[in-house]
Amino acid sequence: FKRQVVIFGNEYVSVNNIDATSITVEGMPTLTKKRGRFSVAYGAFNDDGYLDMKVYIADDGSLNNFSGTATLEALTRDGTLVVGTDELCDMQFCRDDD
Repeated sequence: FKRQVVIFGNEYVSVNNIDATSITVEGMPTLTKKRGRFSVAYGAFNDDGYLDMKVYIADDGSLNNFSGTATLEALTRDGTLVVGTDELCDMQFCRDDD
């Protein structure tokens, strides 16, 4: 399955500094387009004022239809490891209640 994953930027993490080639979710890598380029989009996906990053991963079926949590790992362009765990949700229905 092709799954959309959004990395939410915040005061500590600027998504511009994340290396898209290094992103994994539960060990599953970011998908590439036919010519080997990564499909990355930037925008304000949760309206908190921070830039967010959208990529696609190849879900092997373990993300369980948006239930439970998942851990994302990535490297910044300077090699710093970024690790985050959050609830899975379908962006059409999931809203940040904070």
